[in-house]
Amino acid sequence: VVEQLELFLESKTLVNFLINLREKGIKQAYIFSSTDKNKNQASCDIFSLIVSCEGENVPCLNCANCKRILGNNHIDIYHFPKGKSIVVEDIENIIDSCYVLPAENKYKIYILNDFEFANISSQNKFLKTLENPPKDVIFLINTSNLELILDTIKSRCEIINLPRLTSSEIKNILQKENIKVDDFLLEKAAGEIGKYCNLLSNKFKDQYDFCVKMLENMNSSSEILLYSSEILKNKQLENFIVALTLLFEDLLVLKLCPNRSIQSDNKLLEISNKFSKRAIDEILKNLLKSNNELFYNTNENLIVDTILINILEEKYKWN
Repeated sequence: VVEQLELFLESKTLVNFLINLREKGIKQAYIFSSTDKNKNQASCDIFSLIVSCEGENVPCLNCANCKRILGNNHIDIYHFPKGKSIVVEDIENIIDSCYVLPAENKYKIYILNDFEFANISSQNKFLKTLENPPKDVIFLINTSNLELILDTIKSRCEIINLPRLTSSEIKNILQKENIKVDDFLLEKAAGEIGKYCNLLSNKFKDQYDFCVKMLENMNSSSEILLYSSEILKNKQLENFIVALTLLFEDLLVLKLCPNRSIQSDNKLLEISNKFSKRAIDEILKNLLKSNNELFYNTNENLIVDTILINILEEKYKWN
């Protein structure tokens, strides 16, 4: 957690954005939103530093509050969920503690990560507290899928769309932290440094190339078993879904802008010609659904088969 936070603290774009947010006046409930899960969580921690810092140059990273937050042991900063996703018990813990005055800080800060996976019961139970929160409490909710959060929750929060970083800033941060710079992965990360680091650590290029080969050669249902066996054998289903999603996003770009340069776009252009825009749209919706099902431990064999069957069905349905 600390290493991830330190990486994002190197981004002047992100830190200055959050400092400006504080200067506009602190609200009691925010939703930080972007496609980069790591950036969402780090932004909540950085904003906690900015709000809590006792130094002149905020965040100073040297005062008592900053050091406790960096060490993940500040008594007035709470992180949820305690398990895989936020449940009613987490919300009950928040309600029980949030009306007690802060022990050391000006504010008690509650960070609720990946809130899109909080079940409906949890979100509904949280509503009453959001309607009339204690004055010395800040709720920092983050999500990589804003659509899955109840409208009633969103209406009671300040929704903050976090900025993307430029490629040059990401490169500078990576080089400073001695992290490998790969232009192919940089393109796929689309301004999200957390996503870049995930792609780098999970051998994304191999997964992407496998997906390209699969779409080139998978033309009938009889070939599904061959590819599903290979996908399950690698035991990296989440990475496969990410790679396949980004590949179909590239195909969509080529469909809309055929003259746009995408690495190895000769192959991609051939593949994109096999799919209509409507088919690609439908496949991307299904991949998002499959990713959510994977989070809730749905049978992996079923997920893979559903993905591959859907690709063929949409391919021929809309051609």
